[in-house]
Order: sequence, then C-alpha cells, then structure tokens
Amino acid sequence: MGAGVGPRRSMPFSQFNPLTLYRVGIDGHRLAGPHGGDAAYAHTVAEVLSLAGHEVMGIFGLDVGSRPELREVLFFDRFRRVDRPTGWGALGRHAQALRPRSAIELHDVPLTARVEKRALARHLPPFGRIVSGAGLFETAATRFRLLQRLTSIRIDHPPDIMHWTAPVPLWLEGACNIYSLPDRASFESPWVAACIRHADYVCAVSSSNRDEILARFAAVAGKIGVAHRVPLLPADVVQGDPATDARMIEGAFGLKRRGYLLGAGTDRFLHSLAGACHVANSDMPLVMIGASRGMVDHDEGVRWLEPLPRHLLLALMRGARAIVSESEGRVAHEAMLLGTPVLRGVGESSAEGPCPVEAGDTRMIARWLQRLGQDDSLCAELTRQGAGRAAKFSAGRYHDQLMAIYDKAMGVS
Repeated sequence: MGAGVGPRRSMPFSQFNPLTLYRVGIDGHRLAGPHGGDAAYAHTVAEVLSLAGHEVMGIFGLDVGSRPELREVLFFDRFRRVDRPTGWGALGRHAQALRPRSAIELHDVPLTARVEKRALARHLPPFGRIVSGAGLFETAATRFRLLQRLTSIRIDHPPDIMHWTAPVPLWLEGACNIYSLPDRASFESPWVAACIRHADYVCAVSSSNRDEILARFAAVAGKIGVAHRVPLLPADVVQGDPATDARMIEGAFGLKRRGYLLGAGTDRFLHSLAGACHVANSDMPLVMIGASRGMVDHDEGVRWLEPLPRHLLLALMRGARAIVSESEGRVAHEAMLLGTPVLRGVGESSAEGPCPVEAGDTRMIARWLQRLGQDDSLCAELTRQGAGRAAKFSAGRYHDQLMAIYDKAMGVS
C-alpha cells in the first residue's frame, strides 16, 4: 500500500475491539485548501478508523495530471493551496459539467517515501490510499445545479463503505454510501436533501443532530444512527508547552494568556455575545471565531477573527480565560481536554444540570461574562466539571458506535 500519510495518535490500541475490518473511503472536500474548512470531523473519523485497523482511503478533487510518476508530487504540492481554475481551465471544467454522461477521471496517488510529507502531518489524516480527480467536487456541484441529481463516480477496487463527512453531490458506485451532516453549514447545502434521499445510511454526530435531521427529512427514519463525535487533539498540541502557545497568540493577536474570553457558536449566538459584552462593560476582551461581524451595533471590547488554521485555534482556546459555547460541541470538548473553563448553552443537558447561557438573553449573558472575568472560583469549578466530562470522551466508544452504523448499513448482524 506504500507509505501512509498523516499523524498517528499515542492512543492504546486496546481501546478498540473490531469484529469486522472495513475498507472505508473518506471525502477530502474540506481537507484540501488553505485552512481545510471545518475538516475536524473528517480527521476524527479517519484517525479512529485507521487506529482500529481499518483501511482508510481519501477521495480528493485535486488535479494530479496525467503522468503517474508526477501524481504524488502534484498532489502534495497542491493539497494546501487549492488554486481555482481560470481561463481555459475553468472553461474546461464547465464543459465537463455540461456532459453529465462523461466520467470524472480519478487517479490513484502513489504514497512513497520520496515526497516529504511531515509539513502536512497535522492537516492530512492517516490515509492508506488516496485517489484524486481534477475539479471533482466543483464539477459535481455544477452538474447538480443544472440537473438536480448526484454525480456517480467509479474507481478501481472501491471501498466497502464511502463515508461522506459532509453533504457533497457525489455517489460512489460499488460502495455503501453513508452521509453525515456535522455542522450548521451542512443543512444549508443545496443538495443535502438529495444526499439524504439516496443515502444507504446516515451517520449523525449527536442526538440533537439526529433529531434535527429527522425533523427535516422524515424519510430517513430507519436508516440513521448516532456516533457521538469525540475530539482528538494532535499529539504536538497535547504535549506542547502552554507558554509557547501563549507567546504565539500574543505575537499574532496581542492577546495575553488568560486575558481574554472566547465565544463559540452560531452567528446568532455570537451576535448576542457581542451585545452582552457591551452591556457588561468588561475590561476583558471577547474574541469571536468564524462569524461575520454582520450588523452588530456595539463592538467595544469584541474582536472578530476569520476562521483560523486548527493549530492556531487550539492555541487560542488553550490560552483563553474561559470559553462561552452555545452547545457542548467540538469546540467545548476540545477546550475541556485542554483544561480551559467552558460555560455551555442552556439548551444542553449534562450531569451537572442545565447550563446558564441562552442566545438572545443579552442581560443574562452579560452577567455571566462579568463573572467569568472576575470570579476565579467559578472558572476553577468549570475547569473541574470539564475535566469530568473530558474523562468520558473515548475514541474506543466512538469506534464502537461507528461500527454499529457501518454494520447496519452493510447488513451485518
């Protein structure tokens, strides 16, 4: 199979007890590019499966050319800097999209020791096989807008399961196609209904995610399961020096360790936080990640940052005094693992009872922002609660839940 890529976690293999080993494909739609989009879910699935001994393959839309001896070099050169085609290249992609019966050619990318890959280790999961076709995802999207149907693709020796970790208008022939809708953006995709309709099975990332999918797509009942998403932190982050992270964050953003609060959630929630920060009149800055500033009237004390590379986001989370999160999702879980206090949304239930922050209640949020900035005992208690929650995050449990879904999709009793 050649030299695999991506990092391996220092995770005991005894966590896993796979009764069946599958060959699983993972889409690379969000992995490739300057920041990879929200690629953490694809990383988690690929890493857990690989650690448990399954053969994991990545499917990408990068142009690797027609010469086999150059494909590995071209793939890794283009992996982090996806250039949009222009001129004749763009025209060719559109022409291909207008020929719905023409196949999108996919090529195997050799994985050898000849190409240096260590610089990409934190961005690329441990794939044992990679296939790629120029403009795969863009062509499929254009075809869907024209024809309102998914594009079927073929590859030699397809995997047993193709797990699309975000809705993309593609279908892999010869495989059991499983789709996930891991975030809010997934539900806004123009082809999400078609993906759900054609899915052999749907893998939800939480109970609330499952309930929302069922509320929107009733026909999916009977072919949906839940694998509760767990955070997997890169080994270099876990073993890294917090002081080094602090210097990096102060140099990049002018923020001192434990001298800022971090907001995480939907645009609506973050805008509520921004308004609450004005009401609270706190000296401690509030940093927002990944949301547009929008129509916020009062921005005093609020920093709006563009989506960040994962290692920089984790360093920012580690250095925060506390994180105010709309729900107990990935950001909250990762913050708990990093030892950062987390205040969660009122809609989430937990062993500690309901949590006190609700989008829209500006004055309530303002009171909590003031307390987080001043009350060391509150932050210590939130850290303690978070450590208890973090102890329940298990890659082995997540693998078992994935296997239950895969077995049902494959008809394995």
